[in-house]
Amino acid sequence: MHPLTREFDVVLTPTLTSPPVKVGRYAADREYIAHRSDTLLFTEFLPYFNASGQPAMSVPLYWNEAGLPIGVQFVSGLGREDLLFQLAGQLELAEPWFKKIPELAKR
Repeated sequence: MHPLTREFDVVLTPTLTSPPVKVGRYAADREYIAHRSDTLLFTEFLPYFNASGQPAMSVPLYWNEAGLPIGVQFVSGLGREDLLFQLAGQLELAEPWFKKIPELAKR
């Protein structure tokens, strides 16, 4: 992963492989292998950067028809958290998300 972030300032990936799922879908009371396999398919883009130690952030740049946030992941090179903070600030100015609260959370 490090060569990728040396070539580009930031790398863009989806945060998850599908929109948010119902609460309980990934409950830890399931058989371990099935649970782990299922969650890895849902979070397919995350483990690589967690394991490599590269700074990454997920920001809610889109909301689906149900009003739930869809995350976009940005990854930078080692020690370049500053790029992610700068980018997050620019994105928040361009497409504010701070006050967007899903209807589900308002109940």
